[in-house]
Amino acid sequence: MKEKSEHDWISKTRLDALKKGLIPRQILLRQHIVGTGSQNVYHHKGNTVRKRDMEKKEKNAYKDIKNYVKDDERKKHLLEYIADDIDDPDYPNSIILENLSRQGFKTFDKFPLIVRDDQEDELRKLCKEVKRVILEFLKNGIIHHDGKPENIMIKKNKGVWQVKIIDLETVEFSANVSDGKIKSEYEQYMDDFLFDADYEENNFVYLRENINILREELEKY
Repeated sequence: MKEKSEHDWISKTRLDALKKGLIPRQILLRQHIVGTGSQNVYHHKGNTVRKRDMEKKEKNAYKDIKNYVKDDERKKHLLEYIADDIDDPDYPNSIILENLSRQGFKTFDKFPLIVRDDQEDELRKLCKEVKRVILEFLKNGIIHHDGKPENIMIKKNKGVWQVKIIDLETVEFSANVSDGKIKSEYEQYMDDFLFDADYEENNFVYLRENINILREELEKY
């Protein structure tokens, strides 16, 4: 049986950047699934994967995380950082984002719509919370391989930043995560996040203008 690669996904953004020579090919060698831009299909190693199958994988990922932490009091707090209402097996994946939006969450790139004043200070506070959450996952053996602004939902509640991670199809579990593994996985996640934040065609104007702050706060373990 062929060994599974460390990461499984390549976003449409990164594929586009690769074609334009804006990203080294080796960054993508570990990833297999390519979004076509279609709302209905993806390509996986030359095969068509329908959206409903990817939604099933997403729902299963939420269930897997819940099962992974439910009997361990030291890990139950991690449920705060994912959507909390996916118990129905027929729950449509497309509702996850909508439901979090109704709760007041927005994707990370919408930060300037949440904060109008003292933006630099608040952006640094938010980055520190995002870093803390990602490291909490990693230290507890949950590895998410799809770092990008659209996969981090944020909300400011009574002056405190709340963070939820979505698009969990790429999650893997590891019972024993070394400090070296945590460092490498964290920095890879943030490399991907920062690439997407700074990629011109994503049109994340505020993130691009403040990419140096993001790098200072997020880049290194």
